[in-house]
Amino acid sequence: MKKFSFLFLILTFWSCNPSKEDSLSWDFSEPKAYNYSFTQSVKSENKVSDTSKAIIQSAKAQGTLEVKSTSNALANLTLKNVGMKSISYDEAGNAIEGPSTPIPNKVVKGMKENGTYVNPLPDLLFKLVLALPTKELKEGESEKIPLEMPLNTGDVNLVSKGYHTLTFSGFENWNNRKCAVIKGKIDISDMDVPSEKEYLYSNIGETTHYFDLENRVYIGSDIKMAITIRVNDLNEQGMGTYLNLNSENRIELKLKDS
Repeated sequence: MKKFSFLFLILTFWSCNPSKEDSLSWDFSEPKAYNYSFTQSVKSENKVSDTSKAIIQSAKAQGTLEVKSTSNALANLTLKNVGMKSISYDEAGNAIEGPSTPIPNKVVKGMKENGTYVNPLPDLLFKLVLALPTKELKEGESEKIPLEMPLNTGDVNLVSKGYHTLTFSGFENWNNRKCAVIKGKIDISDMDVPSEKEYLYSNIGETTHYFDLENRVYIGSDIKMAITIRVNDLNEQGMGTYLNLNSENRIELKLKDS
């Protein structure tokens, strides 16, 4: 089985319906580029057999996420200039830091002003860091955004399903901007599993998202997730795949010069 890769792996409306300028939607009416600092950190414990000692690893990635609006009220996203530094640990628990490794750019085209996409988006990362409700919410109201994550283990392809529940919690001043604050809860853990096998993908987390209503621009997000992956399809001869992985993940996004 391929070794685990780190996951490249948020307003109060008036009693009447708000105008578009008061809603949680981007302004892509003119070509413009927004650049965000992107940081992701992961710490994982992985066992390759039921009796083996857990292997502890960490990684941190830093780069830039560009949101570039086009002339057709859409935007293209580019995660670029990302370097990832891996950290392993010796038997005494001392950290051994590796060199920074460049990560290829990731490009997604066709994000709409409401945060949805022209084409289906398979990448969970972009769905989380720029999450927005797709309908108008009053303070305290929520919307459940469906999410899913594949678990591919050789001959078996499974999908874990769940939701990112977004709740409009009010306003905060953040980096000298009055921002609508969206709080999120991630739960991706519903998976149909063959009865004779052990498969599990669970992603449980909390998110906070900040959006500048006046200027209709995303300001930042903070995402914390606990991911558990378990695979055990070993046969009587001990052949097959075994994986028992737990990881703590944090992703931070912040508009530069905000």
